[in-house]
Amino acid sequence: MFNDTVTFYSYDADTESWKRTVIAGCQWSAETVKTVSTDGKLNISKVVNITIPVETAAMPEQYIDYRLYSTQAVKDGFFTINPTTNMDVVVLGGCEAELTPEYTLSQLVREHIAATVSSVADNTGRPRLKNIKVVAR
Repeated sequence: MFNDTVTFYSYDADTESWKRTVIAGCQWSAETVKTVSTDGKLNISKVVNITIPVETAAMPEQYIDYRLYSTQAVKDGFFTINPTTNMDVVVLGGCEAELTPEYTLSQLVREHIAATVSSVADNTGRPRLKNIKVVAR
């Protein structure tokens, strides 16, 4: 069930760069959502749900909430996912691409199955099924 690998690109405003984090052992689920506006126009959007079971997923670093991450003096050993900036992106699969001035976020999104993170729920405080739930669009 949790056989997918995802790659998060998290933007760090302090360094104006992206940190790449590859996580194996999670679940990627995509769906198409159709809605009708008040003027009758059909709107179609893609929604991606990612579940990261923290007790079994292969995470190279410890997850920390983005509000706490920004205050850390030492960020080594931690990663975060920030849903508020519209800069964090998730890619299906283990992606080796590094974002640079030459290889931009726009290119990454065009060349891979990717979505922009819109919400993160930290469910690691639960007694069972501890997970991080990410929604991207």
